[in-house]
Amino acid sequence: EVALDDATAAAVRIEADARIGRQGVLSQGRNRVTLMWENGCDLDLSLTAPDGQRVYFGSRRLEIAGAVAELDIDMNVSDSGSAFDRKAPVENITIERFSADGIWRVAVTHYKHRFPAPLSCAFRIALQFADGVRLFEGRLAPGDSRVIASIETRGTQVVGIEGGG
Repeated sequence: EVALDDATAAAVRIEADARIGRQGVLSQGRNRVTLMWENGCDLDLSLTAPDGQRVYFGSRRLEIAGAVAELDIDMNVSDSGSAFDRKAPVENITIERFSADGIWRVAVTHYKHRFPAPLSCAFRIALQFADGVRLFEGRLAPGDSRVIASIETRGTQVVGIEGGG
């Protein structure tokens, strides 16, 4: 996890909002998980709920205990079109509210490499909650997948966030 001062946290939120907005999504959720990277590779973001259900490109919407989590942007699936961006791609999961107690896991998969991007793809994940922004950074080689953060919830409250799984 990267320590953020107030100005850096604000800058991360502004950048995430700008990338999401360019895709035509007005993500109004109070809780968001945003993946950002800087090349044409296809990275995939996923969120696994405490009961094992997962929001990802193959199941973009999850209803759990009366709340919705949704992958509202899935970029760089193909190498052209409006959902392709070589410079500032983004994927975003909006969580209406955390309605299940337990551990939610945020993961990234390097699904497809596209030249001329380096084989090891750098990325950032911004966790945006009511109490602020948390930033995680990493790198993945093609085919790799990794849990980046674990979010512990009780009731509708986030009670803990840790890097890794």
